[in-house]
Amino acid sequence: WVDSRFISMVSPAIYCVAGVGKGDVLNLRAFPSANSRVLTQLPRHQCDVSFLPYAVGNWQKVRVEGYEGWANRKYLSGQ
Repeated sequence: WVDSRFISMVSPAIYCVAGVGKGDVLNLRAFPSANSRVLTQLPRHQCDVSFLPYAVGNWQKVRVEGYEGWANRKYLSGQ
């Protein structure tokens, strides 16, 4: 337990899709694997991607446009 006097809200860092080739998209996956089901596809300059506190290797769990899923961190950069 923590006394509420010692905690505060912090704005999440916002990331953008980066390094995705022209005409390509970044797949947001259900699990941290390239073989996992695709939940949605993010356009190459999509922003407003929030990191969630879970990572496995190069995979980062993120939240974007109502979806929560896994993306390869090498295709995400800070704004």
